[in-house]
Amino acid sequence: WFMKALVTKDKLPIKKVSPIFVLVLDNVEGKSQLEVQLSSVKDHWLIYCDGEMEGMHFTTTQLIGRNPKKNLEALEEFKKFTQKKGLVPENLAILEQMDKCEPKSE
Repeated sequence: WFMKALVTKDKLPIKKVSPIFVLVLDNVEGKSQLEVQLSSVKDHWLIYCDGEMEGMHFTTTQLIGRNPKKNLEALEEFKKFTQKKGLVPENLAILEQMDKCEPKSE
């Protein structure tokens, strides 16, 4: 799966993202609300997450798809979903896709 777009409560300096794998674990510390909604566009999902990790609060929406190519129809639906969740589309980041996970350079 590929994260195609991301909106956060505050702007983040994220420009690239690797393919993702979602795994739900039991007994994970922190508190979070996760909502996953099937998009009307084939092979796309809309995700809302509001939570706390290591004392930091975060709120995001994400557009996830099987294909890394941009899909304008899915993006428009994602923008509406984001607004309904109370986030501003001005913080929208269209992410560059990487072929694989790359180690963080220092």
